[in-house]
Amino acid sequence: MTNRISVKSPRLERLYSKSNLLIEKSQGKTMKSLKDCRPTGKADYNEYVNLFIQRIPRFTLKTRPGKHWKTINRPLGDKLIQAHLEGSRTVGALGKWYPGHAILDVDKREIEQVQEMRNAAGLTESNSMLCSSESENSYHLLVRPIYHNRPPTVRLLSAIFQSFCEQHRIEIYPRARKCVRLPFGKIQQCLDDGAEGIDTWEQKTYWFQKLDEYDLSGVPSQQLQFEFEEKAGSLMLSTSQRGQELFVNGLQAPSSRHDSQFEVLYYLWRKNVPLEEAERITWTWIKKKHNGFSVDIMKSPVVVRKEIERQARRIWGRYLDVYPDSTHNIYHGYLTKTDIVDVLKIVGGSIPEARFLFNLVKYYYPRRHRDRINVHSDLLISWASRNTYLDRIKRLERKGIVYRGNDYLVNVRSKQIKLKWNWRSLDNAILPDGRAPESLEEAIRAAFTEGETRALFRASGMYPRLIRRYVRDIFYVLPFKLSHNIRPAAFLPSPYI
Repeated sequence: MTNRISVKSPRLERLYSKSNLLIEKSQGKTMKSLKDCRPTGKADYNEYVNLFIQRIPRFTLKTRPGKHWKTINRPLGDKLIQAHLEGSRTVGALGKWYPGHAILDVDKREIEQVQEMRNAAGLTESNSMLCSSESENSYHLLVRPIYHNRPPTVRLLSAIFQSFCEQHRIEIYPRARKCVRLPFGKIQQCLDDGAEGIDTWEQKTYWFQKLDEYDLSGVPSQQLQFEFEEKAGSLMLSTSQRGQELFVNGLQAPSSRHDSQFEVLYYLWRKNVPLEEAERITWTWIKKKHNGFSVDIMKSPVVVRKEIERQARRIWGRYLDVYPDSTHNIYHGYLTKTDIVDVLKIVGGSIPEARFLFNLVKYYYPRRHRDRINVHSDLLISWASRNTYLDRIKRLERKGIVYRGNDYLVNVRSKQIKLKWNWRSLDNAILPDGRAPESLEEAIRAAFTEGETRALFRASGMYPRLIRRYVRDIFYVLPFKLSHNIRPAAFLPSPYI
């Protein structure tokens, strides 16, 4: 007979009652069947926004089909996004610094010509989605771009596709300075075989997320691309709230321009604004909102402009594997409070095993609509160690949570993993300051109180001595380390550059 976990905390009791995962097979029951855990076939609004929306600084608008685009110089709000998806308005947006999608814009071509161009680019129905556009014989071909297993910048995307687009007389979007129609409005129909029933934006977004990633290294006729980036070393991102406040209200004190510019630029980087656009926005901001607290902007505007450019290149060009919030959440993943309860329950309170499963679930979340995903062994090793990661996987396989395929090619394709999980909505994701925590300990500290954490550890079967140790580490040692930048990835670059 299976012993059910009981907890004294009412909030934790509710979390356990919501959890559809049962205790480990070793306690007498197996996981739910894969059929019960399958996605419903629809994406939610937050997933759409994360993938496609750049809100600042402006957007374009059509009130009716056939009308000219009108530029609106203010941030894009939810009402207009929803109006676009419902078909009452048509909205265009700028690209993110790290775009989550790419659009090949094809005009005045027969569908057969589009398919030939699609084949020439190495695109298929498994890694691209063909949609109609507003005009007759016009199409949007959508892909999920990646470049050597890393998100590409909007600058790199344009550079790689430049020759191919010139050869085929098409355009590549999104761009840093020019808006493009948002995907999946009412008039944009999916044209691939078998897509006749995909007619809502939720379904289109869901099927877009099921696409395989398209590696830009396979684009024909491209020149070898280099993007200069320094290694970040250790980096911990500070809050972007101060930059947002300055962006709205302007300078607040004398002799604060230098630091304030840096804070505003950092805020724009966190919002995934492309480099040149961020420089322009910050330059406009300091001219309009210096509030009389800067002498330099009046006496030496050229010096101020050059300083903004230097600060921006410091932020945008420095970091490797550290991304703005929306890209960080899509690429590195996220999870919810209830997922942490499930993780600890499954591993029986073992923190090393919990860390591995936490990272696997977190990485899988934004990729959960695909049948299986490729996870490179280097990534699995980083979540455990070279000596233990295979043991972690085998334990999860025995519990019916992980299936790992055997098909792989060295340096080409890693083994595929299928994770059996009860997926929750992005609405419930743990995102302090809009960004998913990087470690299990940080996620627990963001989602649970100290008392709830004790109850959670106790309910998972952890020894009392270990409960005291880990609670101390999470709520006392970790905050001290974070405040003193003592951990990998730990300091925001100084504005004094």
